[in-house]
Amino acid sequence: MGLISKSNAEKKYICPVCGYDKLLEEPYDKDKNPSYEICPCCGFEFGFDDEDQGHTFEEYREKWIENGMEWFDKSKKPLNWDFKKQMQNIYPIRNVKIKQCDYLHFLFAIMASLMNLFEKIEKR
Repeated sequence: MGLISKSNAEKKYICPVCGYDKLLEEPYDKDKNPSYEICPCCGFEFGFDDEDQGHTFEEYREKWIENGMEWFDKSKKPLNWDFKKQMQNIYPIRNVKIKQCDYLHFLFAIMASLMNLFEKIEKR
């Protein structure tokens, strides 16, 4: 399943790698079948980069950041693109049932990971 943001009364499908919120399809359907859509921001292809190439979202994200966060489809890059703001679109996958203490541990781990990524970006 993908990450979904509901704002302005419309569904937005979010890339779990880079937080891009204008995917045309949900990255994975309810049966976990990939869409094979390519994210125009980071270039991740759901069903290829993960299943065939074996990349995790985190590994691909880190590699993309290390390579300068180049847009795969430069024509879709907003004029005032803000990486930090876009990354705020990434939330835990919906419909996952976990204990509250596990959830808090997960949130702290995500926060630490994002802070580490932001520090790497600021050093550039």
